[in-house]
Amino acid sequence: MTLAIKKITKNEWLDNSHKFYDLSYTHYWEYSKQAANHIGGESENVAFVTMTGEIIGLCNIRIRALPFSLGGVAYISGGPVLYKRQDSYWVDYLEAVDLLKKEYVLNRGLVLRVSQRLKGQEFMDMERDVFLKKKFTIHSQTNATMMVSMAADLVAIRSGLHKKWRNILNKSEKNDIEIVTSNDASLFKDFGILFKELLATKAFNIQHDDQFFLTVQQKTKCPEGFRLSIAYKDGRAVSGILFSISGDTSVYILGATNNLGRKLGAAYLLQWHVIKLSKDANCRWYDLGGVDKKNNPNVYQFKERMGGSETPLGLKLQFYSGFRGKLTLIIEKIYKLYKLL
Repeated sequence: MTLAIKKITKNEWLDNSHKFYDLSYTHYWEYSKQAANHIGGESENVAFVTMTGEIIGLCNIRIRALPFSLGGVAYISGGPVLYKRQDSYWVDYLEAVDLLKKEYVLNRGLVLRVSQRLKGQEFMDMERDVFLKKKFTIHSQTNATMMVSMAADLVAIRSGLHKKWRNILNKSEKNDIEIVTSNDASLFKDFGILFKELLATKAFNIQHDDQFFLTVQQKTKCPEGFRLSIAYKDGRAVSGILFSISGDTSVYILGATNNLGRKLGAAYLLQWHVIKLSKDANCRWYDLGGVDKKNNPNVYQFKERMGGSETPLGLKLQFYSGFRGKLTLIIEKIYKLYKLL
């Protein structure tokens, strides 16, 4: 084995995380910490290092342990993070998975559970094969998402928009809408008003609301953090998008539009604005977030008409061993205590 795993400090993490093309907001230091707190767990950040001390990979692990060291779940959301465009990526990935198994399953007696990154079919198949090769089993499926390729220039991306989608965008550009984009937490006040109006009119389940992300943003240090784009008409907020740009992908996280914003097509203008920002940041993909054609056809159509391609359903895979691992799964099945998403 040529790598070792070690816990690292916040400063060490922030000094290195931005160097990886596969970094996702689900691994951000403060996001992970708050997500772990949300389910009564703890967050650990580790690095994979060479014998010379070079950091070649990172991983956040959210842990919810059973009392009296009787087991628990160690959860990784879309990781580990290893891609620096190196030819040895899959070799490094295999070794990183071995190190995670040794530390969290064999040494600590936890169930190790990993959700797949939602990329293209080929990548997801190769990632799945890595975990199956390392004796992981399939725990469950994740939702699909819609990915818009940023490979073409903006003219080509715009021409790839569905005609009806593009027509609404064209009209919205004539409505004298001002867009403000910032990573400053102060914009969350206007976004919060929009989001609460949305929740009052539409019933849907959400894991993390605007207040959760505000808490994260207030504690976050650069280069990590979320961005908000707010559309204003005559000084009034009419639509907003919360998103992240990290690694080679931008991700749409939350959005809210009021009645006036819908009449103005403000959400279309904001999405196009984020696409342009993604291009400026040299992103390869714009991830539009989860889709469910059957239960939420309108949102599905909106995203599909942006030129998005639906990913296959991802997997949650797990590995466990011994009495403590089996005990964790029994308790989880009976009481459903571990909702680690």
